[in-house]
Amino acid sequence: MSQTTGNEIPDTLAALDWRGITCQSETGCANRATHIVHMHAVDECDHPHLDPFGNTIAILCIACLWRAEAEALVQVGRLRRHSSSSCRTCGAPVNEPGDIIRDVAVLSG
Repeated sequence: MSQTTGNEIPDTLAALDWRGITCQSETGCANRATHIVHMHAVDECDHPHLDPFGNTIAILCIACLWRAEAEALVQVGRLRRHSSSSCRTCGAPVNEPGDIIRDVAVLSG
């Protein structure tokens, strides 16, 4: 996915050695982190712990990223069954998994 405005990784973070960072998934995964993922908090994007665009930012391994992508696909499918497939909080469209997983950046290291 391409970088979305406001979601760029600052040069200082990009230069860090990420090899020792483990996945920060809520499942308690202990794999090496490989990606920074920006996921829209659909229908709850106005919480103060989110970034200014209503996203959670997760540091995940590839397996947890795939799981998050699968969950986004299921969520989009569920939302498409309703007449309006948009975030009830901000009105952003939620028609494709990319509307939920807004950005993915590979960690170097």
